[in-house]
Amino acid sequence: MKRAILAVLLLCMLPAQLLAEDIDLLIEKGLKQVQRGNGEGAYSTVKEALEQDPRNGRAIHALAQVASFLQLPDEAVFFYTSYLYVEADYLSDTEELLKARTKQERAMYKPATLKVQVEPADAEVTVDGLPMGKGTFELKVASNREYQLSSGYTDYQDHKSTVLLQSGEEKQVTIRLEKIIYKGKVKIKILPSDSVKVFVDTKFAGISLKEIDTTEGRHLICFKKDGFDRWWRYVTVPRQGTADLEVTLREQSRPEESCEVWPTDD
Repeated sequence: MKRAILAVLLLCMLPAQLLAEDIDLLIEKGLKQVQRGNGEGAYSTVKEALEQDPRNGRAIHALAQVASFLQLPDEAVFFYTSYLYVEADYLSDTEELLKARTKQERAMYKPATLKVQVEPADAEVTVDGLPMGKGTFELKVASNREYQLSSGYTDYQDHKSTVLLQSGEEKQVTIRLEKIIYKGKVKIKILPSDSVKVFVDTKFAGISLKEIDTTEGRHLICFKKDGFDRWWRYVTVPRQGTADLEVTLREQSRPEESCEVWPTDD
């Protein structure tokens, strides 16, 4: 039995392992093509590797070098910037890489400057499918060329937009991701069930409701019926789920209380 489970686990791991090996083989092939002077072939080969894994640091760095070899400074700067971001926590030669990028920036013909700010600041921005940064960053880009910007973050709507800059232009692009509003339900059983006013977070929601649709999280649910004491509870509404609430009202035994104010005690 243990051998069978191990075999299944190995089979599950195999595709990812093969993919990594394929990418490494493509990168090695590309670098050899550069050594033989076949820069265009190398660019195509390594680009194929990057398409399989857009976050592969080796592939990004190799493309930066191949683009430099081909005297394509626009592309070289693009790949150097992505590489510096993706591998930021592991680089020991950052200064040399920055120098290499600066050299390519100087070779660009009338470049433009794209300044990006994204909110929330931990959201990542990709440019033409390559990861470029979080929070605030800037990038030298080719003029009169469209770039595709994308960003996404947990519990936020994905963002996609296109930007085009003129020669020498500096453009600030601010991406504000929209938070996704998740909802849930509260199912209610109440006795007595007639003419009961229902309030959610001190706001009137309806009369004798059997179900409430509201946003996820903690909410104050309050019930009021003439001749009965106010009844309330804090209910945690699950994301896209349902909370059950059973209520039994008691005949009035204390001074009148409103559901339109927040309770002062639990």
